[in-house]
Amino acid sequence: GTYSYGGSSAVYGGSDSTANESGEDFVQSQTDFDSFKLSTDELATLRSYAKSSGTYLQPTSANGTVTLSNVANGIVFIDSYGAGVPTASDTTVAEIKANSFADSTGFHGWIIVNGDVKFTGNFGGITGMIYVVGKVTQMTGMGNSGITGLMIVERLLGGDSSAAGNANITYNCTAANGDGQVPTNWFMKA
Repeated sequence: GTYSYGGSSAVYGGSDSTANESGEDFVQSQTDFDSFKLSTDELATLRSYAKSSGTYLQPTSANGTVTLSNVANGIVFIDSYGAGVPTASDTTVAEIKANSFADSTGFHGWIIVNGDVKFTGNFGGITGMIYVVGKVTQMTGMGNSGITGLMIVERLLGGDSSAAGNANITYNCTAANGDGQVPTNWFMKA
């Protein structure tokens, strides 16, 4: 699969202000992805933390969609219906659009999607990290919303990811820590 972009979408890396530079701002077909990939234990720990914080979301059926609404800052975990590794017959789609987040300044923290994600509206922005086990299926109508921090798309089941319209993703190591909304000490294993 590949990453494609269109319209006025822009991905910025950390070294300059030029957008959409392949190999600098994004990497296609990364073969050494394991160092960035969350392990099964790390995903289980984040799942457990989100459950204890009331920020765990799950569809009511296989291949269901979870539309985020009024979600609090912190660690949010959107799980597959079976709460396991997504499969072709059980892939959750997390939809992020207007009114997805409780904070009027956008979301601050980490969003872990155990499936696919689509952005379909002006959601106010994300400061932190978004980790997608599946792929990005849509990034349109985002208005001034953007992602500042880190976005990792694993593409576990293959397929292409794309950004179109006016999607803006800016890598920022400090912001990837969740703007103070993610514990920086330690987590207990699930």
